[in-house]
Amino acid sequence: MSMAFTPHTRVSTVYATAVARQPGVRKPLNMRRTVASRAVCKADGHRDDENLQKTFVSSTPAKLFYFQAQHPELISSSTHYRQVMAHAADDADLARSSLDSFSDALDSLDDEKDYDVITGQELREISEEKWGRAYDIRISQRRNQLNQLRLYVQVMWKFLGQKSFPMSERKYMEQLDAVAELLTEWGVADQVRKDLLKTNKRPVVDTTGGNAVSIPLDVET
Repeated sequence: MSMAFTPHTRVSTVYATAVARQPGVRKPLNMRRTVASRAVCKADGHRDDENLQKTFVSSTPAKLFYFQAQHPELISSSTHYRQVMAHAADDADLARSSLDSFSDALDSLDDEKDYDVITGQELREISEEKWGRAYDIRISQRRNQLNQLRLYVQVMWKFLGQKSFPMSERKYMEQLDAVAELLTEWGVADQVRKDLLKTNKRPVVDTTGGNAVSIPLDVET
């Protein structure tokens, strides 16, 4: 049979031992060793010896007074236990408060990221609105006029639906999604969005060959 552990359990358990060991006092018939008494002793940090391992019996005011006189250290232990539990409750409140603050910080970070996110679908819409066609958009690395390696977003002259276009619509969108993911990760999504919208260049094929629209990225290589 299970038994709840309370301060009264500890008081009654140890008192039974004290009374039973007094000269001329017979042990009560219901006295027996219990797992509960050993567990209470270990929880309080006391030795698991015969004096603290006996049985559970009902307390009376007189018995409680006798117990307090004989075992004041256990009463102080109960007070210490309550103090420990109070501190634990305070720590739990602090942990909850810290978790709430951390959650708020993450929400704030997500809000900031949403402002600088671009998608493959948005890149396609910009191309269609700007030039009337869904042009091939990719990221390339090449040297600028100062012979420095730079990363660029390039809008190529080939477009979706063109006979010579090498990709299906599904493959085309997969490529745009990959490009958009990199731009977002590098933190240049908004820069690319603005530069594509304000450029006066067009992706065309002329007498000099294919000419792409190149947007230099503010990314260290």
